[in-house]
Amino acid sequence: MKLKLFATLLLSMLCLAPALAKKKPDVKCVLTLNDGKKVEGWYMKASYGTYGPENVKNMDEITITATKGGKDGTTYHANDVKKLVCTNEETGDVKEYWSLYAIKALTHPENMKPSGHKYFWLVVYQGKYVTGFLSVSSWTYGTMGRETSTPCSYCIDGDNIAVTFFVPTNAITIGLRANLKYRFKRFPKMVDYLDSKELKLKDIKKDPFVLLEQLDRILSNEQL
Repeated sequence: MKLKLFATLLLSMLCLAPALAKKKPDVKCVLTLNDGKKVEGWYMKASYGTYGPENVKNMDEITITATKGGKDGTTYHANDVKKLVCTNEETGDVKEYWSLYAIKALTHPENMKPSGHKYFWLVVYQGKYVTGFLSVSSWTYGTMGRETSTPCSYCIDGDNIAVTFFVPTNAITIGLRANLKYRFKRFPKMVDYLDSKELKLKDIKKDPFVLLEQLDRILSNEQL
């Protein structure tokens, strides 16, 4: 993923919730339910859930109406949906969300224990075996005031859990390499890569999804 594209995606993600909440543009929504049935409608409102020490925030419910500007809506929780696709009719912007669990609080990522319910995760990277997502988070950090960030997460084909692996921050990052190894521990060859001189931490800060490209290459080679 190019740096310019990554920066654009960050801005797009940060602007998504306020745009939908204040301007209420005409957004066409197509939901694929767990039973495979597709439901179409127009965005009315959404609710968000926050979890984990980094305050990762994702949409977990969406309410749609059958007609533009309709006042009667039907609410769908992420638990009942496989995929959500939203299209802004004015800009043509399309966002695809997958319904997945997060890692259960106070458990190790390698154990893959699911959170209490699912969330909608915005897809920004699609490889052969690995999919990457963006969320939003905000917290008060020391004397720096309120900081907003865009946590990066991933899942492997066949998983139903998204693992958050990197949270951009303006603060000085200590122990980043060790933390990344912790997030990818179930993939020994990925841990070897994270330990190698080939990996430059500055490249990750520019575009964290280069790690998912590497993981995709590792999993692809294992299939040969």
